[in-house]
Order: sequence, then C-alpha cells, then structure tokens
Amino acid sequence: MAGVLRGIGRTSEEGGIDYDALGKIQLAVQVLYITSAALVKLSILFLYRQVFQHMRAIITITIAAIVVITVVFIFVAIFQCHPVGRFWFEPKAAQGACISHLIFWCDVAVVFLVSNIWITALPVRPILGLHVKCRLRSGILLLLCSTGLLTCSMATIRLAYVIKLYRGNDPTRDIVPIYFCSISEICVALVSLSIPSLRLAARRKWTSPAPC
Repeated sequence: MAGVLRGIGRTSEEGGIDYDALGKIQLAVQVLYITSAALVKLSILFLYRQVFQHMRAIITITIAAIVVITVVFIFVAIFQCHPVGRFWFEPKAAQGACISHLIFWCDVAVVFLVSNIWITALPVRPILGLHVKCRLRSGILLLLCSTGLLTCSMATIRLAYVIKLYRGNDPTRDIVPIYFCSISEICVALVSLSIPSLRLAARRKWTSPAPC
C-alpha cells in the first residue's frame, strides 16, 4: 500500500513518483525477500533433519551453506550502492556508484533456484525406500515434487521479470510483477513446509466419528 501511494505501478510519464520513498521501500523488500526465502528453506531443512536421521550430515552442511549464502546476499543487498542512500536517490540527482543490479539479482535467483531443486530432491531417495504401499509412496513424492517444482517455477518467472526490470526504462511499473512473484514463491514454500501438519489435520478430520 505504501508503495502504491508513492508511485509503484505508474509510468514515468504519469508523474507523481516519489523516487526516494520507493527506493527505501524496494531496498527493504529486497532484504525481506532474501531473509524470508532463507528462513523457509532452513525450516524445511530442520524438518528433514528430524525425519531423515541417516542424512543429518548432508542436511547440516546444506543448512550451513544456506546461512552463509544468505548473510552474504543480505550484506550485498544493503551495500549494493555507495553511499547506501544512492539506491533511493532520484535518478537525475543520483551521485555515487552501484554494482550491477541485474548481475546481482540474477546470481541470487540462480542460487535460490538451485537450492530449491536440491532441497526438493533431498528426500526423494529416502521416500522411495519407505516400506509402505506404493500408492502412498507415490502420493508423497507427487505432493513433494509438485510444490517444489511450483516454487522453482515462480523463482524462474521472477528471474525473467528481474531481467525485464533492469533492462527496461520503466522501473516503477516493471517492478510490480516481481513483487507478486516474490510473494507467491514464499507462500508456495510455506505450503510445502506445512504439508505434514495439513496431512495430520486432514487424517483427524476424516477419521473422526460422525456426530450423532
């Protein structure tokens, strides 16, 4: 809402754009996106760590890698311009220098996409080895892979819009679909994280005795 009031979604020809406020909002959203995506990944990995005891070593290494990468990305996101305020200055009045936003966010998108695929693939082999009915095993894999692939799809779509944003000339309008994709990616990942709880709730509901 704050972004809309400051000019997000408008073209430069329409005017009424508060570049300073939008820059600060965008920087805050970038840091929140990196942090939220990392926290969801870590939550899933800690769940794996409790369930798949024989894979604790590789899962712990993955957790450490996600933490290190996240800290680096947050640091670079905050200090991607020198001085930091250069990020939200109006373009014509801007002074200082910034790293290539396109290269940085392409790096973030690729690393997050690879980590999503890795986290989705981690439990596949243990699930295939479960001594349960083939139908149940297939259902678990289908649910896991479908949510994982959907998250990867949203990340890929987001990357396409990021490229469009930094190659185009209308950032206040082009950034809108990036926000939608970012939110959708996090929400799908949260649904994936909640699958065990949702399954337990559904089982209790379906197996509870009917009211008299």
